[in-house]
Amino acid sequence: NFQLVLRPIAIGAGCWVAAEACVGPGVTMGQGSVLAARGVLFNDAESGAIYRGNSAGKIRMRYRSAGSAPADRHVIDRDGLDARSNPQA
Repeated sequence: NFQLVLRPIAIGAGCWVAAEACVGPGVTMGQGSVLAARGVLFNDAESGAIYRGNSAGKIRMRYRSAGSAPADRHVIDRDGLDARSNPQA
């Protein structure tokens, strides 16, 4: 018999957890990190990093520079306008 392990999971702002992925107990996903489809994450994820596999490993960084975290990124709507300045979009 295996004992049930209960610990809180923390998922930061702008994170993506893809289909059929598993985040283990006590894991913290840093801001903007990504866990790919069917990935199994048992260790903390670095902010802005992309992870995949079982057990998930870091494959690369999501952003080129530290200052381009999700909150700093521009969202462009279908008309090519900055969505933050165009609430009608």
